[in-house]
Amino acid sequence: MSPRYIGYNGPATVPPLTTPVKLVSRKSFSQLSPSSSQESSPRTNKRVRPRRDASRLRLLWTALCTTLLVISFCQWTAPSGRATTDLTISPSPSLLTNDRWKDKSVVQVIQTRFMQEQPHLVHLGKARLEIFKTITLPSVIKQTSQDFIWIIRTDPMLNETIREPLVEMLADCPNHVLVASNTNPEGFRGDSAVSDISRDVVWSGSYDLIHEYHHAAQTRIVLESRLDADDGIHLRFVEYLQTMAPKFLSDQHSWMVWCASSHLEWHYNSPFPKLKEDVEYGFLLGIKNKECVTPGLTWSYGIGSTRGDLPRGTHQFLHKVLPECSDSHTSHCLHRFWELKPGAIRARTPTSAGMSHLVEADNLHKLTFKQGNTQAELQTKMWDGAETIFGINRQDIVATKKHVVSHLADIASDNLKGQCTHGHSCKEEAKALLRKILKHAGKAMV
Repeated sequence: MSPRYIGYNGPATVPPLTTPVKLVSRKSFSQLSPSSSQESSPRTNKRVRPRRDASRLRLLWTALCTTLLVISFCQWTAPSGRATTDLTISPSPSLLTNDRWKDKSVVQVIQTRFMQEQPHLVHLGKARLEIFKTITLPSVIKQTSQDFIWIIRTDPMLNETIREPLVEMLADCPNHVLVASNTNPEGFRGDSAVSDISRDVVWSGSYDLIHEYHHAAQTRIVLESRLDADDGIHLRFVEYLQTMAPKFLSDQHSWMVWCASSHLEWHYNSPFPKLKEDVEYGFLLGIKNKECVTPGLTWSYGIGSTRGDLPRGTHQFLHKVLPECSDSHTSHCLHRFWELKPGAIRARTPTSAGMSHLVEADNLHKLTFKQGNTQAELQTKMWDGAETIFGINRQDIVATKKHVVSHLADIASDNLKGQCTHGHSCKEEAKALLRKILKHAGKAMV
């Protein structure tokens, strides 16, 4: 059997799904109002009727897909209907010994950027820190396998009111390294991957651990994973990847890109037409895209390959330049995390540089009524699933939402100032939305 279809048989401390999932596609999003979603009176030309019937069929199919999402999502919860939060976690490595490396064929590095080139935007930084603490951090420290190194790079001039709590909250994560650097090198096996790191710029974590992993990467399969500071990954992400990767990358010159097949979005405002009232912990929305999302996006390559052998370009276009992995394509292809559904969670707040899919204005994404009704009615069970799959504490979500809402204008103002700084988004639509938030809040625009 091809590795493409080999099932995952690792520990089930985080329960896997037992049935396939069909999530809401981004293409099924609509800006239709209740009136505009209805067909106008048919004309005498009978050719219009099949088009109207096809529209109805598409709505029914979308509603069915959404229902399957929720049914499958609910299977993540314990039989009592409450989330299973007690996880059996592998011991975290401190400084790995040579004896331990003898049994390892894979080296994995998770790379995160935080407030680079934006060190003095304090309101934005504090809000991002809240999201990092609530969504990103628990999804990493509760991984069922801790055989990885997590390198977090931040601006060397980061404001002390942000730096100090960041260092403190990372204290219980022994395989992290917090580095004061605005550089983001690619290719962990190369010398440039650690050339910006000296003992003086390591704010927390082990400098020696970085160089031990870098040395081990010279003779092992390398997995380079991306995780933005406002996203989270499935708690079995590392374990799954390190189990599957050797089956695909046994050839020295093989390489592969991995990404989530589906994800959740956390919105502090309701994306559902039916559900308008405020909810203290916000809203979850299940999404399936053709394009790859950034959380968990992983470049993997064998001993005889380098990162330079893999295609370059933005994550949105990888599915267009790479074939899907299959029996005929077991290398040099794109592998989805089909077994991890959803594979990631993304925060949608005004802290985002790109402001994509943010529910803050009438002209942004809204679900059709049938889709919205299904997911809106089962938010509690979806949150139970999110707690189990991503290690999120719902009370922390409540505190994070309160922080975002109470500082909304200051966050938007800082984010507007930070637009187009080096390495960050520079989109006119993002600026326009931030100005709209400021106008609504009655704050002077930048």
